[in-house]
Amino acid sequence: MIKIGDFSKLSRISIRMLRHYAETGLLAPEKIDPFTGYRYYSEAQLPIANRITALKDMGFGLAAIGEILAQNPELYTFFSVHTYILTPYAASRTHWFQCSLRSPSPTRKENGRFGEWGA
Repeated sequence: MIKIGDFSKLSRISIRMLRHYAETGLLAPEKIDPFTGYRYYSEAQLPIANRITALKDMGFGLAAIGEILAQNPELYTFFSVHTYILTPYAASRTHWFQCSLRSPSPTRKENGRFGEWGA
């Protein structure tokens, strides 16, 4: 059994967030000492914590993460869902970024016109 502080360091999730996950039922401690209230996690919970962190980094909310973890998808399904949801968003952001690199800032003035490079 791993104390919450040590589990926090291993999983790179703050103690505050681990307590929040326990309250929401996302990642409950394996055991809570009835006398001290200390929370203990098992080593088997580290992959779950890592999956929660990965899903959060991908932009999923806690409710969606709870649903995904409840379905217990295989890893390829997990990433295919992510790709399906975020690919259009990533494509639009990439297009925006490419366009912003090609066009100058609107405050830049060349040849008496805004927003165009000199010919």
